[in-house]
Amino acid sequence: MSPAWLAFLKRPTIENVQISPDGTRLAVAERADDRTFVTIRETKTLTLLTRFNPGDGGEIHTLRWLDDTRFLVSANAVMARYNLAINKPVMAIVQSDGKGRYMVPANFLATIDGDPDHLLVTQCTNWGEGGCFDAVHKVEIGHTNRIGDAIITAPDRDSVLFPDRRGNVRFATSVDDKADTKLHAHIGEDKGWTLVNDSKESGVDVWAIGVDRDGASGFLQAERSSGPDVIERYDFATGKRTEVYRHATSDPIRYILAFDKLTPIGAYYGATRPQAVIWNAAHPDAQAIASIIAAFPGRIVSITSTSADAGKAIVSTVGDRDPGTWYLYDRATQKASLLARAKSWLTETSLPKNREVVLTARDGITLHGILTLPLRRRRPACRWSSCPMGGRMACTTRPCMTAKPRCSPARAMRFCG
Repeated sequence: MSPAWLAFLKRPTIENVQISPDGTRLAVAERADDRTFVTIRETKTLTLLTRFNPGDGGEIHTLRWLDDTRFLVSANAVMARYNLAINKPVMAIVQSDGKGRYMVPANFLATIDGDPDHLLVTQCTNWGEGGCFDAVHKVEIGHTNRIGDAIITAPDRDSVLFPDRRGNVRFATSVDDKADTKLHAHIGEDKGWTLVNDSKESGVDVWAIGVDRDGASGFLQAERSSGPDVIERYDFATGKRTEVYRHATSDPIRYILAFDKLTPIGAYYGATRPQAVIWNAAHPDAQAIASIIAAFPGRIVSITSTSADAGKAIVSTVGDRDPGTWYLYDRATQKASLLARAKSWLTETSLPKNREVVLTARDGITLHGILTLPLRRRRPACRWSSCPMGGRMACTTRPCMTAKPRCSPARAMRFCG
């Protein structure tokens, strides 16, 4: 019999779920045997309509609907020698009925609001030591072999580019081989790139998060010389940076995006007990997403896709006893129905709860940790490790009912279960 811990290492059988714009079908990345398939299923009944086989060792990366009949998928294959998918994924636009597909000879960047016939793609140019400069092209779906001239080129090698909803690239972030970072903003169609931050000069990192709905401003995560990072709003016209939100003790650990999956509206804070904060409350989706988050207490919630009218949403949740679950959320009824579990063999009742532990060190720093106790033990023994700063580690095991640490909490380093 395989050891029980192998169940935790087994790959999920469901890796992604996306809903079609009309809300009638789902595109699902499903793991079986040595590969990940893409299946098209009816939303109401989950009846299988079509199945796409990527081949031996196939891996699915990007998966999203372009319209009601076509979806975009990128796939590559595991190399048996290394047991890794090393080669760059191949991208294709596929008919959901399985009757046609055509390859995209570049990397997908974004769709464009109000323009279902074009995509933004990137192509490597000026390859050299340290990577390449990505050029952004606007291509016509169905004629992607005619890539045309670049509309803009990244300011640094291997930049991460952030588009808005209108087909413009607004931010570029990059990291060099010395871990120095740069952030550039693209102000207008003809004005090129503006340097916003160079960590070598400023001593702090500033990262782009995304562009707001109207395209006039974007959001940044900015370090400070001490304390948690700050969320800032960046005005593209003036270059002004305005502080939006700063948590008392935590950096953002995961962003919360609007239904378009591009616009930041908030973030989760607190690594040992994540709490959602909506700091872009003026966004039209903010209230609806806050209500969805409230429906799943104790879990980190993501909206993976929505129907075109945003009436139906695919909600993904994870938590201490939830390795990944997908729900179909109906905004009209405010009810969620279960679609799939990433690891159905790990049930909530079989997994132990995590408990946040907060200690104050001798130097006054607050330390956060997680205590996990095994399930179903009649008289569990609590084991902890504690030591004075600079002293030797001392571990003690006693019954939980009478356990007391030998060192004061102020001098404790960590707990171990």
